[in-house]
Amino acid sequence: MASEQTVTLTIPAELYEKLEKEAEIRGTTLIELLPDLLSAYRLGYLERHEARIQELLRSHPPTPYTEEDVPRLVKEVRKELAAEHEREARH
Repeated sequence: MASEQTVTLTIPAELYEKLEKEAEIRGTTLIELLPDLLSAYRLGYLERHEARIQELLRSHPPTPYTEEDVPRLVKEVRKELAAEHEREARH
């Protein structure tokens, strides 16, 4: 079985142009916007609530982290939480 699949997505030209502008504003690519946008679009939410979605996208700028960073970040957060729990237990 193939480890990758190709998907073609067709969206209205006007929406595509708006998404391109949003990606440019955020300094990212359309591909990086797609996970959240696909969920919203699938639900029909995007067209009904475009202004709110744009506001949310702007308020959550892209992070410098990649998927490969996740295990390390999880370990760091767990270590910090354990240390905080230990400090609280001492008091």
